[in-house]
Amino acid sequence: MNQVDTPANSPKFRPRDAKTILVDASGYIFRAYYGLPSLTNREGRPTQATFGFLKMLGRLVQSVSPQRLVLAFDTAAPTFRKEFYSEYKANRPPPPEDLIPQFEDIHTLVDLLGIASVTMPGYEADDILATLAQQAKTDGQGPVLVVSSDKDLLQLVNDDVQVWDTLKNVIYNDDEVIKKMGVGPREIPDYLGLVGDSSDNIPGVSG
Repeated sequence: MNQVDTPANSPKFRPRDAKTILVDASGYIFRAYYGLPSLTNREGRPTQATFGFLKMLGRLVQSVSPQRLVLAFDTAAPTFRKEFYSEYKANRPPPPEDLIPQFEDIHTLVDLLGIASVTMPGYEADDILATLAQQAKTDGQGPVLVVSSDKDLLQLVNDDVQVWDTLKNVIYNDDEVIKKMGVGPREIPDYLGLVGDSSDNIPGVSG
């Protein structure tokens, strides 16, 4: 977990320029969990993901002072992709046992803070973020800044939507996406469909 600073690579766009901030909250949770040593409260309940999540969210809010802030979460329910392709993400282990109770704690914390959040069984946080980004753009609530280190979300990048990887402290516009992926945002679905994606257990096209 690193301090949230203004990225040096994007001089024409600063995080504070965004009217709408959309956060991959599930990505934050796992980053917090694996970024901190094991922590528990007095009752022995695990807390490192909850603590780290709160710290990262606090830094983000302090650094950008967003007009609109929405968090998107995954759920434990199978997604429509799993129904379409049974081996989707089959290579991923289940969440660690000491992380599972912290999911509920984090949702409770977000509600107590009065921060808007969205979950939808059958859909991933990525799907929610993409929908919210398009709605914000349509409603004139751009520029939109999606906070995530997930490369799948780079396909959202356009004149009104950019992606901020706070771990690497890079804001992805069209040029940064091409530099990272070798193709532009609109070509990413076709590119990943062809080459596959080992992180999601998608084999791609042979040869």
